[in-house]
Amino acid sequence: MGADMVEDGQQTGSTGGSAGVGKNPDDADAQGAFRLQLRKLLADDADLLADVARLWAEVNAASGVGNTNIAAGNRSVAIGGHVSGSVIVTGDQNQIKPS
Repeated sequence: MGADMVEDGQQTGSTGGSAGVGKNPDDADAQGAFRLQLRKLLADDADLLADVARLWAEVNAASGVGNTNIAAGNRSVAIGGHVSGSVIVTGDQNQIKPS
């Protein structure tokens, strides 16, 4: 996780997004950059995703907080609880027609 990433020919440190939001926690652009960097890291590293999910679950269990769900990756869906009678759509240009 500490290694630098190279994207579009430019080197970006894996802490680039977190450094920006750390300096400017209320900056929406910095928050967005951090979210994007985090999504990329989690999407590219299944072990890291599993570790984060495990740690998140441990924190929630210890703190008494309710369900926490993580959806990582393109077109991911996370549902906390029970869903019934609903249509969940992922993808582009889909149309849902009532039956």
